[in-house]
Amino acid sequence: MVPGPTITIVRRRSGLLYDGRVPLGRSPFLNARKIRTFDVLVVVWIVAWVVLGVLLGRAIWEIGSLTDPIISNADGLKHTAEGLQRLGDLPLVGGIVDSVVNQVTGAARSAHSQAQTVKTRIEQVAVAVGLLLALGPILLALLFYLPQRLPWKRDVAAVRCALAADPNDLVLLRYLAERAIDGMRYDRLRELSDDPWLDMERGYTERLADVELSRLGLSRERRSVAARL
Repeated sequence: MVPGPTITIVRRRSGLLYDGRVPLGRSPFLNARKIRTFDVLVVVWIVAWVVLGVLLGRAIWEIGSLTDPIISNADGLKHTAEGLQRLGDLPLVGGIVDSVVNQVTGAARSAHSQAQTVKTRIEQVAVAVGLLLALGPILLALLFYLPQRLPWKRDVAAVRCALAADPNDLVLLRYLAERAIDGMRYDRLRELSDDPWLDMERGYTERLADVELSRLGLSRERRSVAARL
């Protein structure tokens, strides 16, 4: 039996070319139901890691609050030293008081500066860890998922556009039927037709085309009604 001619459908607006090949994202093992399931799983995966990243980042951020008492005590010590500066004018003890005040003030400023530095670094680590924990798995998921999802979306959009133009177009139906034959299990194919290639030659493509449309989550009947409306 001589195989029929290769059907090519071009959607000029998007530049998509249907030439019988099976590009990435048009695997016969994919269908609309699986795609929706994968969409939900990816969304759950993303939300879970974002929540985990926020929680862990917040937990680390709160560790920085342990330095707040040190900062507060350093500020209090500094104010106390500033109060003692008034005793610097007293005779005999003025020089000693000034020396003590300077030492206390220096220690207070040093403690405040070091505590503030530690707190800032902890907060920076909290933000970095939260972002890495959230974005790392998200980027990994999108890296593997988007190369499948985007071609599928373009493929379905192109077929939907062709259906909107003419759901009973013979070239479109034969193209969809050929895709169904290429991707269907043999036992399932024989359930639909005793000789699908003979049916193709005779122009009986509707059943096979509808199977492929069902896999894509589309329907000629709904498109026909929409076109009439």
